[in-house]
Amino acid sequence: MPESHLDDELLALTLFSTWAVLTGRTLRAAPPGELTEEELIEFWEDVPVQTSWHAPGRGRG
Repeated sequence: MPESHLDDELLALTLFSTWAVLTGRTLRAAPPGELTEEELIEFWEDVPVQTSWHAPGRGRG
């Protein structure tokens, strides 16, 4: 497998995992290229995310 393809898969996994943690949404266990358009739209749909996390060194405003 070409290195750039592996990089793309790692990036996709990182983005999917981060969004899943923030939203609580999940995707079926399948390679990203096998997910349907509807599955991807539902997964990535905007939701209000509330968090108390602040970047290090930043005040709370």
